[in-house]
Amino acid sequence: MPSSKQTICSLVLIFLSSAGSTQKDYCAKSEGQCCRTFATEEFNQTSRSIFMIRPQGRLGNHITAFAHLYQLREELGVDVYMERETKDLMGSVFSDATLQVMPVYEEEFCNFDAIPLTEIDLNIPLLLQEKTYRQGQTLSLRNKPNQGTKIYEDYVARLTASMKSVLHFRTEILEKVWSKMEKIAIKFWTKHPRIKPETPITWIGIHNRRTDLNNYAWKKHGLVPLEEEYFVEAMDYYRERFGEAVIFLYVSDDMKWGRQNLMNPKRDLFFVGNGKTEDMDEIAFDMTILAQCNHSITTRGTFGIWTAILAGGLVHHEVSVCVCEQDYCVKSERQCCRTFVVEEFNQASRSIVVIEPYGRLGNHLTAFAHLYQLREELGVDVYIVNQTRKLMSQVFSETTLQTLPVLEEEFCNIDDIPFRDFDLDIRYILTDESYRKGHILLLLDERVRHLKLNQRTKEYREFIQKFTNSMRSVLQFRPEILEAVDTKMTKIATKFRQKHPTIDQAALITWIGIHNRRTDFNNFAWQKHGLTPFEEEYFVEAMDYYRERFGEAVIFLYVSDDMKWGRLNLMNPKRDLFFVGKGKTEDEDEIAFDMTLLAQCNHSIYTRGTFGIWTAAMAGGLIHHERGVSENVVDI
Repeated sequence: MPSSKQTICSLVLIFLSSAGSTQKDYCAKSEGQCCRTFATEEFNQTSRSIFMIRPQGRLGNHITAFAHLYQLREELGVDVYMERETKDLMGSVFSDATLQVMPVYEEEFCNFDAIPLTEIDLNIPLLLQEKTYRQGQTLSLRNKPNQGTKIYEDYVARLTASMKSVLHFRTEILEKVWSKMEKIAIKFWTKHPRIKPETPITWIGIHNRRTDLNNYAWKKHGLVPLEEEYFVEAMDYYRERFGEAVIFLYVSDDMKWGRQNLMNPKRDLFFVGNGKTEDMDEIAFDMTILAQCNHSITTRGTFGIWTAILAGGLVHHEVSVCVCEQDYCVKSERQCCRTFVVEEFNQASRSIVVIEPYGRLGNHLTAFAHLYQLREELGVDVYIVNQTRKLMSQVFSETTLQTLPVLEEEFCNIDDIPFRDFDLDIRYILTDESYRKGHILLLLDERVRHLKLNQRTKEYREFIQKFTNSMRSVLQFRPEILEAVDTKMTKIATKFRQKHPTIDQAALITWIGIHNRRTDFNNFAWQKHGLTPFEEEYFVEAMDYYRERFGEAVIFLYVSDDMKWGRLNLMNPKRDLFFVGKGKTEDEDEIAFDMTLLAQCNHSIYTRGTFGIWTAAMAGGLIHHERGVSENVVDI
């Protein structure tokens, strides 16, 4: 008795035959598949071309072939077919709906061996630009595509975007993967009780292709195997960027190497792969779990490329392979970037604005705030520089940093971008609408050395107030620093209450942050503006003001780049002044702690410099400065 599949196929053929269909060239194959005979004499120069690829190697190569065929069909309107082996391998990982988007060569044609295929190189720029390939050709595409051109980079960006929507994992594998990740998360929280359970986990997939590829890489490209230093560096990169709540999932075709060579002092590395390269169920699980991660660490081979593409996020790797968003390529330092095309930028393009600050953290925060508000109000494209991101990353969360793109990460060819130094007052950008399109402006760099900010203008004062309000919601401190600050303030409050038993223990403490910028800034203030350093009388007067206004339950937290001066000159008869700063201007961790601590206060005492401006702005409340007491930073 024939199978139901054979019966359906036969019924379809009977219907086609009785209806006089033009598709009467279909026949039934012995295995129950419907196929048709390719009629060579009917195929001519007006017929849609036929493309197919016979990939060599494992699953990753077959997905690559599938992706190229899919995208070529979308863009050229040709007929494409995957090999049966491609279908079989991908069928172990992806859903039936995925596989149905493309016919199988051996299933479509009964006489596939008789089709006169011409082998040509997979030269993407040529196929996209030369229209003669779109009709009248039966082609078997081979070898690697022509990489390194913008046409190819654009094409790959469209291809990867297509695959992210086309490739769907099998439901039963996803359920196993989610169950595994849930168990791993529970183990991780058990090992790290100090990390708050509500902190979201960042998952990093590691794929380390070794075994046969090591020999191939050496013989073909002279590449030596990646050693443990590569993975240590990559993991440290993600830990530094995303904090402690990071889990690494390691998959390899040589799991033994990983277990023997990769130490796990942070207890955040989990070996989840099985290393069974011939077991398609295990391979399917490995690919699916890596693709569920937020970011990736890859080595070599197309398997790792595809898990990184499907995972999305950042890709830490050693080679230049395009795996990012539209028209993006991958820079050698493992950042995704795109090529700025000068000839495509015109008077209708949104203006680009960049600020390249000099100096320390406070100046970079000021640049960040200006750029953010310019984008919000004018609709221009803005970019911070890498140094701004680096300095801010020590203090603020990854969510904060993702608010604005980084110039050096966004563009591969920043040296080719025709920036124009803008040394006019910034109010012109705010009031003149012509600046909103067609301009590429560098507002501050080492040549200009200053940004003209005329604070006396109504427009600029309003702008400052707006970006100050914006930054209070945009700038979010790193959770681990906030926790350390909270612990410190709790200890100080306990000491204060012990020293002042007559103060009502239920009384709320008013915290006053003091920032005293000295060292190199004293010389700058004198030479540039004729300003002398603040002496102890200024701080005594400011502290007395707050004591009189808020009563006895007041604590002053003193931070400076010269802590020694404060301890020597500021007496503490009220026992309410605590010297909490470290004065280590080169220690990024200490700087981050100082800024976060001052920003948690209720009010501020400000001297000079942008660091103190920003701690006062984020603290809110009153600001005591050399010209009086204000509620707004714009009045300083």
